[in-house]
Amino acid sequence: MTDSAKENSKLDAAQWLADHGDVLFRYAVRRVVSREVAEDLVQDTFVAAIRGKDRFEGRASVQTWLVGILRRKIIDYIRRQSVERKAKGIREESESELRSFFSSKGHWRKSVKSWPIDPQKSLEDAEMLQILRECCRKLSPPMSHAFQLREMDQLSTEEVCKLLGISSSNLGVRLHRARLLLRECMEKNWIEQD
Repeated sequence: MTDSAKENSKLDAAQWLADHGDVLFRYAVRRVVSREVAEDLVQDTFVAAIRGKDRFEGRASVQTWLVGILRRKIIDYIRRQSVERKAKGIREESESELRSFFSSKGHWRKSVKSWPIDPQKSLEDAEMLQILRECCRKLSPPMSHAFQLREMDQLSTEEVCKLLGISSSNLGVRLHRARLLLRECMEKNWIEQD
């Protein structure tokens, strides 16, 4: 295959779905609540890529380029969800639900269990990742979005606050609450299984 033929095949939008659709879907489904939303975001990614393929300079692989577009689509989706929740006046979890973790003196109600295996090995454990995804899906959208953007996508605090339209202290509260709930969920669904 000549260099120009290789370039043309890289920009063949009909081939993108076959070559990269599964990767994009897995990336999206890990970051949003439902499979349907993930499918819509992947579809939007392909539409945007087709519209912008003339601007693709080939400095990255097609897959990297498509994941970059999808990442921006996911961030836009999360931003819209945050704005809609604020407009509807939807509140986060009640303080009483979160206070249930601590005594009146601020101590843990239940002792903190040590995790039985090396954390690095845990990250490689497919079962643990699946349970973590399920636990993330149980979080409220404000907490889930904050956790996803900051911890999974590793955006800076400033970027997350700007995207969600919240203060850094509010982000800190959301992340703290998300971590508490995720910890409890992981202890119930993964650590106690051993």
